[in-house]
Amino acid sequence: TLYPEGMLIRDDKKHKRTRRASQPAFKTDALKTYVEMLNPIQERRIQAMPVNEEFIFYDTIQTTLMDVAARVFIGLDEKSPEAQRLNYIFETINKGLITPLPYNIPFTTFSKSLKAREELRQFFKANIPLRRGTDGQDMFTRYCNAQDEDGEYLNDEDIDGHMAFLLFAAFDTTTSALTNILYYLGKNPDWQDKVRNEIFSIKNEMPTFDDVAEMKLTEYVFQETLRFYPSVMILNRRTTRDVHVNGYDIPANTMIMLSPPFTHRMEEWWSNPLEFDPMRFSPERAEHKRHGFSYVPFGGGAHKCIGMHFALMNAKLYLFRLLKNYKVTLRPGYDPAFMHVHLPRPVDGLPITLTKI
Repeated sequence: TLYPEGMLIRDDKKHKRTRRASQPAFKTDALKTYVEMLNPIQERRIQAMPVNEEFIFYDTIQTTLMDVAARVFIGLDEKSPEAQRLNYIFETINKGLITPLPYNIPFTTFSKSLKAREELRQFFKANIPLRRGTDGQDMFTRYCNAQDEDGEYLNDEDIDGHMAFLLFAAFDTTTSALTNILYYLGKNPDWQDKVRNEIFSIKNEMPTFDDVAEMKLTEYVFQETLRFYPSVMILNRRTTRDVHVNGYDIPANTMIMLSPPFTHRMEEWWSNPLEFDPMRFSPERAEHKRHGFSYVPFGGGAHKCIGMHFALMNAKLYLFRLLKNYKVTLRPGYDPAFMHVHLPRPVDGLPITLTKI
């Protein structure tokens, strides 16, 4: 497999140990630092987007988030040759995730992905000793300096596995989420105006962590979009003991596949579930709290996504800068087919047009 050592793949004590050691990279102080890194990257990329002409948003946001991965996750200048090479490596690895032939046969997509994964592994292995003991604020350096409850550093294999999986999880899922958010804001211009008005109420040109926290309507749009199209469409779990659920006996060691999109549309928990209604997440309604597991875009339980707050913050910052400067419109009558493997998004990549405000 391409990501055999990711945190979500681990269980029990091994998972608990690595998750605890990873938590400092996602605490509030770290997130505040990431805001300072994200602002200039997003500003530069958004300013470079076409205006008054249609373009494919999915391709554009991919490029932006690759820059984010280089700077915030790995600590590289996103314009450097090393960062560009890592972007190519990452693209090549991810192509192997959707190939119908996941076998190491020479010259196939999966074979190229395995070679790219090994190159990424060697990059981390060479740089781990260079990052230990330094004060870098990127996630990779934080992982290199992370210690478990016994004061031991994570080993090289752990760091490589966690960083590779983290890059995949954060990059692809945020690409999907932002693409789908713009689809819904394009289809619902009234909500686009509401989010923009919220953004205009923030006085800072470079929003701070605290500014982002105040963007509640934007957060509801993010949550509602992920209700329709969670970035992970299937959650796999394994029973550790015999259980009885709703009249069914499920033996231990049974693999269970959960479908968040189905759960997110259940009328038992959601009012008018097929309607786009971000206010269902407001404190007054809080439909997502009617059941502990009726809303699971980031999973649940011990394996709930450790980077969920970073993903939300990243998306809010991007929408702040985009919608403050541009109106987003779709083609008249645009009603795309959606692909669901390996990430949900419009099949055509979401053609949009930006108009300067």
